[in-house]
Amino acid sequence: ARFVLRFFFRFETDGDLRETRGPYILCANHRSNWDALAMFTVSPEDTYIVGKKELSDLPIIGAFLRRVHLIPVDREANDIGALRSMLSVLKKGSVLGIFPEGHRYEDADFSHMKEGVAYLVQKAKVPVYCLYIDSDYRFRHRFHVTVRQPLAIEDLSAFSSRAQRKDMLRLIYETIYEPMREGEETYGHSDC
Repeated sequence: ARFVLRFFFRFETDGDLRETRGPYILCANHRSNWDALAMFTVSPEDTYIVGKKELSDLPIIGAFLRRVHLIPVDREANDIGALRSMLSVLKKGSVLGIFPEGHRYEDADFSHMKEGVAYLVQKAKVPVYCLYIDSDYRFRHRFHVTVRQPLAIEDLSAFSSRAQRKDMLRLIYETIYEPMREGEETYGHSDC
């Protein structure tokens, strides 16, 4: 994954989680199909990434994605089977990569956040690491991944009820998008 990103982009990262063992949930903003590769690049080998089930149906790409630990999810239904798979990944001590917005979005907007990640944190009682991915996704342009400070389970356990999931999501959202609040240079919209 790192080789591919370095071939197509000027890939940079602030931080590296490849030696940080699970279980934990890895969350990132999502503006391009390249983002999953970025997630694999900075995470341990035992990372499973959640993606739309349509990806696993593609003839060649689908076979590759299943081999590299894709957990397909039906975004149009309450996919209980996918949730069970995600919890199983965490229970065995692996890393679960998820894009909490559920789709690719050009703009940061809290209303895009899905409650599934908060549910998983509450059930599995694991910390959350957040990534902020910044790129215009153009060939040989800068592609930067910022690894944020982890949200410890001690901090997240304060959000233990179903009613508090939105508050937990707000904390995850703010952690992902913190570079934007600090005024760092960003590349804005993606055409990918």
